Amino acid sequence: MNIKLKLLNIYGCVRYHVYDKLTQKRCKVSLGDLMLHRAELTFGQIMATSRYMDIKAYCEKGDDSFKYLNAISRAQYGKHHGDGSISNLSFVNLIDSYKKNGYMESSLLTVDKYCNMIDGTHRIGANLYFGYEVLSARMVKRTSMTGLWQTPDQYFRTPLPSWVIDDIMDTYKTLQKRFVDSGNTLCCLLKGAFKNDCVSLISDIGVLANVLKIDYFYDSEGCPSGALIQFSLMQPAYKVKNGKLFSRRAAQLEKLLLKRKQMFNLNVDIMVSKSCVEGKELWKSIRE
Repeated sequence: MNIKLKLLNIYGCVRYHVYDKLTQKRCKVSLGDLMLHRAELTFGQIMATSRYMDIKAYCEKGDDSFKYLNAISRAQYGKHHGDGSISNLSFVNLIDSYKKNGYMESSLLTVDKYCNMIDGTHRIGANLYFGYEVLSARMVKRTSMTGLWQTPDQYFRTPLPSWVIDDIMDTYKTLQKRFVDSGNTLCCLLKGAFKNDCVSLISDIGVLANVLKIDYFYDSEGCPSGALIQFSLMQPAYKVKNGKLFSRRAAQLEKLLLKRKQMFNLNVDIMVSKSCVEGKELWKSIRE
């Protein structure tokens, strides 16, 4: 029975490897696209946050115990985890490589068709710590083989101590604020006759998306002339379009806002980013 299971696993890995090679599309993704909160915390977001925490402890305190990496691995694999020395050494080598060479764009992350992480959580953790916001990725045309692991449920089925989850959640919330403060979010830029026109559209966005922050800006006479709304989506529905990450839900949101503009004859220009990479460009544009 064990041999049959192993053979099936090998067959599954080979099948997915070939399928991924044939269907993959390359694109740039930002940390916001990968890490912004959606409907619920994903497996990849938990893992990447824990990697970031271990890297921070190693770089700033010289702590090479990698307690979060090993706590999660022990809970998941039990006695097969061993003493963690091999994975710890590999982690040290990765961190030292970032210190020396920075982020290597040739090192591709793998994400599924929803832009959930399949492979690369150590590198995402390193990018979070060392400040590289945009990464190279390949998007495969399937969901992760470990679909169950895309939610935190998997870890509540293991003997993972609650303090580990609590620490990860506290850090994850801090990272969310960092994304907002640095403009690494989805954004909607409204320009035009401010007052009621923009205000009504901002209310609409608040219903359709999770509004994270609103920045108002003013013309040369000090009158309100528009707003930048930073937001996240429960399910961005990402795909790769013309070599770029593209949120189908953000595109739908833009169409709905344009429909509202036409319906109520609003004098407002509307621009909605289709990824956090584009969102950062909009965010920078009002600060230049």
